[in-house]
Amino acid sequence: MSLGRLLKKSAMYKLIIFDFSKTLAYPGKTDLKGFFNRMKDYGIDIKDEKQVQQFLDRVFSLFSEVDSWAEFTDKVVEFSAVDISKEKKGELGKYLQKKFSFKLYDDAKETFNLPQKKAILTLANRFLVEGIKELSHFDIFTEREIQFKKPDKRAFAEVLKKMKAIPGEVVMVGDSLEKDIMPAISLGITGILIDREGKVSDNSIIKISSLKELKRYL
Repeated sequence: MSLGRLLKKSAMYKLIIFDFSKTLAYPGKTDLKGFFNRMKDYGIDIKDEKQVQQFLDRVFSLFSEVDSWAEFTDKVVEFSAVDISKEKKGELGKYLQKKFSFKLYDDAKETFNLPQKKAILTLANRFLVEGIKELSHFDIFTEREIQFKKPDKRAFAEVLKKMKAIPGEVVMVGDSLEKDIMPAISLGITGILIDREGKVSDNSIIKISSLKELKRYL
């Protein structure tokens, strides 16, 4: 479908589906040296680059496995094989939450007053999204609710079903061509790629560099 035809249909849009990570929010940046020095206070002593990568890979995989920061902390303690007190575990949990919580992009606030219904379809777990109070008016869909995950087209179809929307009335906004935009387009949903760093050269799709630009297509 041409860009011109998409723009002619824009007045019909009733639902916007957003990706979460790197679209509406981003993981906080962490000083790794300082982080791993702090981990020693809890008996977690990472000694080389291989161990650092293994630890980080395991930590980030937890975001799709657990339902709370408390469970997240329990898992970190478990795979790190350390024995710490309940009090120390509580301190560790607060520290991990501070370091790994997502932060809302400033331009995400530009979406709050748009008249369309708003949903989030994400690979992240629900507690990470719900940790950002400003997104409380968005309907949240994760693999646990809909049994499918992006880029499976059935994930998008389930959101349409639950939101009682038809493809021609829906826009998908995300930062990934493969996981967000192309599956949505294949179902007849309008895809809008947010390319904050200008890295995508494909001119056959709608691209924006900031969520401030979104309303011009709605």
